[in-house]
Amino acid sequence: MPPKLPPEKLKDLPEDIREYIGALEGYLEYIESRLRKNSRNSSVPPSQDPPSVDKKKKRRSSRRPGGQDGHLGASRPLEKPDRIEKHRPEICRTCGTVIPPDADLVGSPLIRQQRELVEKPTEVIQREYWECDCSHCGRRSRAEPLPGEELCLGPRLQATAIFLHAECHVSLAKTASFFQEVLETSVSKATLCGIRFRAGEALQHSTKMILQEVRLASEKGIDETGWKNAGVREYLWCIATNSAAFYAILPSRGRKVASGLLGDNPQGLIMTDGYIVYDFLPPELHGRCCAHLQRNFQALAESRVPIKEEFGRRGFKILATLFQIVQRAKEGLLSPWDLWETLQPVRQRMGKLLWKGRFSGDKELENFSLRLQEQWKSFFLFPERGLDATNNGAERALRPGVIWRKISMGSRTEEGTAFVGRILSVLETAVELQCPANEIYDKGASLS
Repeated sequence: MPPKLPPEKLKDLPEDIREYIGALEGYLEYIESRLRKNSRNSSVPPSQDPPSVDKKKKRRSSRRPGGQDGHLGASRPLEKPDRIEKHRPEICRTCGTVIPPDADLVGSPLIRQQRELVEKPTEVIQREYWECDCSHCGRRSRAEPLPGEELCLGPRLQATAIFLHAECHVSLAKTASFFQEVLETSVSKATLCGIRFRAGEALQHSTKMILQEVRLASEKGIDETGWKNAGVREYLWCIATNSAAFYAILPSRGRKVASGLLGDNPQGLIMTDGYIVYDFLPPELHGRCCAHLQRNFQALAESRVPIKEEFGRRGFKILATLFQIVQRAKEGLLSPWDLWETLQPVRQRMGKLLWKGRFSGDKELENFSLRLQEQWKSFFLFPERGLDATNNGAERALRPGVIWRKISMGSRTEEGTAFVGRILSVLETAVELQCPANEIYDKGASLS
């Protein structure tokens, strides 16, 4: 951006020309601030950083690759074999004499187990439903198929299809190809769509149970990211706790959606980023992410306006000190009370900086400082509750959905969006609880 004209050169110009030049300078500053946005100073993901942004270099570890000294090795336990093959030595390893095939076996064998696909990995079950005549009334009756027996794939093959599609993010076309080439089972994409629909319906009660749990949790984080449904912009929402994660794809990222997800009477401490939508939350329950605030200061520090640069640099340094203190507390070097006491100078420095910003004469800095002063309590709830100073929990929980979106480019139907939210809720909750996903499903099914 070219330097601004000094006031002495503008005073002789007509007033409307001065206003026009001021508007152009403001617009140029706005355009340049948009062009400077990257993952370090905004919520833009690192994958969208321009080439000019220096990539964050990871520190080289001094440890050599592989297992470290003192590492306890892990061995695979022996399993019950389906078939045993006995191999005899044919010649003596010492003198080369031929060993007869009827020689006695001595000692204990060296055992090596190997898993392999069987020659025909699936079986075809033909169920015949016969008719019989009733000896009492003489009418003929036919045996009726049980629920699920009318489908061409059994429960295990259906679960395999859902696993490939939901957990491994394999498309329906490639899932059908895997069934044909590996499992020797011919299946169409329409059949797989039907399986997905039934799986989504079966997970409905489990998802409701997870939503109820995250609403009642004492600590949670909430975040959202973009999603596309049939080319229309929608949003994937996530509420994450230490033991559960709820997902839903909804058409808006507005306040009504956030309020509907959290319930009419939000409970527990709720960590969020700096998105204005969450301002409806009570300050005593609303914790704000300090990492997002640090990105805002970084954006100001990269401004070409000197007063904004100085303000941004000072704010960034204050938050860098805050995170150093929080890291010491995580390592057990500070007790909760010591953490609170150590953060008091940081709070004072931040308070003084915001007061200077309020009366800096720059409209953007004044509005930014005023908003932070209004949210002051929310940024320092974490030492009182012994929590993290960031919303990283919810952001990490969103990654599986982001990966799915990047691979599949979104969904095409309402049934597909419902399935994504429900299957992600069950799978990620199972990961948090370190239990099989079918246990989460069983608990939800018991509610129906």
